[in-house]
Amino acid sequence: MRASVKVWLQEQRRRRNTLPPEEEARIQRIKDRLRIGSPLCEPYDSHTESSWRKPTPVSSATAESLLQHNAVLLSRLEDVEEALRHSEKERQRLRTQLLQASDENRRCAMQLIQLALDTRRGELLLEEQLFRERLLRHESEKRQKFLWELDHPLRSDSCAHASHNERLQSNPRVSLSKQFYA
Repeated sequence: MRASVKVWLQEQRRRRNTLPPEEEARIQRIKDRLRIGSPLCEPYDSHTESSWRKPTPVSSATAESLLQHNAVLLSRLEDVEEALRHSEKERQRLRTQLLQASDENRRCAMQLIQLALDTRRGELLLEEQLFRERLLRHESEKRQKFLWELDHPLRSDSCAHASHNERLQSNPRVSLSKQFYA
């Protein structure tokens, strides 16, 4: 229970248990008279006890009314306290649900981040593969062009009488490239 609610409930109890100022003044006058020793009212019969010792029907009805009123107020107070306990339990349950939802939200966010990283990693791998394929194709084209350029002068008329092996042996550049690409 929160401190402010407890203070409020205590204040409400104190207010319910206090009498109105007129009643308090009347009770104080009665107490003062009793201390002095004067009777509250004149006895109506000298043979019977004085009337201040016997409850009058009005004071009995007032006391009974106050008791009933206090009982009603106490039952209302118990209802309010029960409602407060119930709302406190509900608040605790909602707080637990909020914490669980927060944890679930955090897990989902981490999963989304992981999925984004995995997707980006896949994209990078695909880009790398495409780059390698382009590079290999480019190297292959350059190699073919290089071989064609080497082979073209060798097919000319000036080199027609030499064998292919002799041409390769005479040109070390061609033999190295052939060894490299073989």
